[in-house]
Amino acid sequence: MHEALEKAGLRSIQQGLFSSSKDALNWIIANDIKYPLVVKPINSTSGDGFHLCSSFEEIEEAFVLELYKENLLNIENKNLIVQEYIKGQEYVIDTVSCNKQVTFTDIIKYQKRIGKYSNTVYEQCEFLNLHSLYNIQEYVLSVLNTLGIEYGPAHTEIIVDEKGPVLIECGARLAGCM
Repeated sequence: MHEALEKAGLRSIQQGLFSSSKDALNWIIANDIKYPLVVKPINSTSGDGFHLCSSFEEIEEAFVLELYKENLLNIENKNLIVQEYIKGQEYVIDTVSCNKQVTFTDIIKYQKRIGKYSNTVYEQCEFLNLHSLYNIQEYVLSVLNTLGIEYGPAHTEIIVDEKGPVLIECGARLAGCM
């Protein structure tokens, strides 16, 4: 997703896919990526396997805990994503598309925190007026177009910081993990 956004000139998160913490460290150093960093499985849900790491030692620990583990989707984690951490307000935007015509069904503002074990703890979800966040909706339309989502539902997670909106992830699916 992020590679497609970068190629299209849209804001995206710097990330890499790795099968070892050593390869991740080499990427971090070569690209001068700043901590904290996120380590997570490429295929998972509901914050499963999410680690917010403030040092290379914490990244190594995340790899030990998550690599080759079966995640909530019953998929073995053969690789892990390491990506820059974006601090800001998170929103979920759910849409339905038909022939590139997009209908926004809901916009949710998340209140969450990172728990003791780097797990995500959701504290509150606030449904917002569909017309309240035009700049986010425009970004989401660009994301959906770039990812080729022309038909069906999409569940898009965005963080807004001082630079504006950036994609966390987008699933061509209904909201929810099951």
